[in-house]
Amino acid sequence: AEDISQVVLKQEKKAMVKDDNIEISGMTVCNGQVWLGDKNGLVYVLNADSLLPGDEPTDLKTNNSFTVTTMASSLDGSTVAVGDSKGYITFFDTSSRA
Repeated sequence: AEDISQVVLKQEKKAMVKDDNIEISGMTVCNGQVWLGDKNGLVYVLNADSLLPGDEPTDLKTNNSFTVTTMASSLDGSTVAVGDSKGYITFFDTSSRA
């Protein structure tokens, strides 16, 4: 895609997200997936090759729903950490998405 908003729009349509004002504010790449965080504390997981959602849930919510400001994955790719604007960190297991 030429513009990240095109990727988010595809994600939004597939996940049937009602908010059309998605603003990506964080990103990390892990295990062939692109993890994107937005200003509403939502996390989207896309296939790194196609930039489309996979079969697993793709619209994850951080614990506190504050703006995502930073994201990082562990060295072994088992965990993604999502930092928000209030200083909270939410951890996601990359295989279960829990």
